[in-house]
Amino acid sequence: MNKNIKNGRNILALITLLYFGVQLLIEDNKTVYLIWNVILAWIPLLFAIGFLKRNSSKKRVVRIFSYIEGFLWMIFYPNSIYVITDYIHLSLAKFYSFDPSSSSYDFEKVIYNYDFKDWNQFLTISMATFLSTALGFISLMLIYRWIKDKIGKKVSIIFAIVVNILAGYAIYLGRFIRFNSWDIVTNPFGLIKFVISNLNLRAFQFTIFFAALSIFICLMFYLAHYMIRDEDN
Repeated sequence: MNKNIKNGRNILALITLLYFGVQLLIEDNKTVYLIWNVILAWIPLLFAIGFLKRNSSKKRVVRIFSYIEGFLWMIFYPNSIYVITDYIHLSLAKFYSFDPSSSSYDFEKVIYNYDFKDWNQFLTISMATFLSTALGFISLMLIYRWIKDKIGKKVSIIFAIVVNILAGYAIYLGRFIRFNSWDIVTNPFGLIKFVISNLNLRAFQFTIFFAALSIFICLMFYLAHYMIRDEDN
């Protein structure tokens, strides 16, 4: 395994454990469910690393197994972007209000809520979002780079776009219909039946919406990587 990948994985694991610690230490925490979501976001990275490791093997059986890992990576990749939709849980939190004595919109009349319970939700959801999307982006870049080296840059770019479009649809299925990655194994016929019978404008609109969000996130991460990398690389 590449040394940078190994070290990066270990650092991410440490950050994840620290995040879990934060979650468990917050009193009356309403976002403990994010621990499971972050665990799911780790799965595509582990599959991507496993794919690269086993694909380089000289044994044919091992290389065949690596493609199974690659397929599983694609199935679980949307989980890393899906976490950003957990911001909707902040809808019940109240961060500010307006002074009722004010007859017009006035910034000086804004009263902010200093209740840590609401701000803790903002903190833990934000941490989970940045951590999970980073895990997903890194896993995508590992597969992207492999395709680029084996087939070519154009194919790798098309692949990344298509994967994020599929992820957009998967996020729609997960957030609105409440399907998850496990349903591909536990309820494949129900999933296929729903997909076939619900190819409509609403599904298309939200697929493009979430796909655009996913691509935007990846572009921002990639731009950050591009701007600070060595020119010789």
